[in-house]
Amino acid sequence: MRDEELSFSYPQIEAVVRGLHNVPAARSGTFKSRIRNFQRIGLIPSAPGKGQQIDYSIVDAITWALCFEFVEVGFLPENIKAIFSLLGAVLYYPFGGPIQDEDQILVLRGNFLEWHLAGGGAKLGEGETSFGIIPVSQVCDMVFTKAKVSRAIMINLTNLKRKLGDALKIEWNYKVYIPERDSGIVMSHSMSRGAAATF
Repeated sequence: MRDEELSFSYPQIEAVVRGLHNVPAARSGTFKSRIRNFQRIGLIPSAPGKGQQIDYSIVDAITWALCFEFVEVGFLPENIKAIFSLLGAVLYYPFGGPIQDEDQILVLRGNFLEWHLAGGGAKLGEGETSFGIIPVSQVCDMVFTKAKVSRAIMINLTNLKRKLGDALKIEWNYKVYIPERDSGIVMSHSMSRGAAATF
């Protein structure tokens, strides 16, 4: 079976994400509460009802994994939704095709305090907020030397891809299209394209 034909059950994805983040069994209620928050705001599909099964795609698994990576660096679900809106399909590009020779790092430079204090009035993506997906060997030079960034949040997307692939037996031998919703219009973006940094 090719990767693009793989599907996963809700319990499979939940167990994998719980394992990636070392969630102890005693805290599974808190973990499930966070999942419900993501479902409520439309970031991840809802769980099936009793006796029903929904098949989740690789894209769904990636979205779950990314959501919890953002939780790990301290973002609330509403902030995470705004980040997905800002980055769009670009966030998924490193997950297309085989594992890259060089790890790809998501670097997010933000004006999050300003954004928070404005009650969400200052749009994420304006002012000092920028992002890029940068090869690990270029992060220091591009972000701190050339762009003179004072603070940045970094997530190793290639390492996440490895771990997710190992846990779900994904070989990453596919080209998939990510639907991006923009004002009700659904657009398709090939995940094989590179993502240029905006620093």
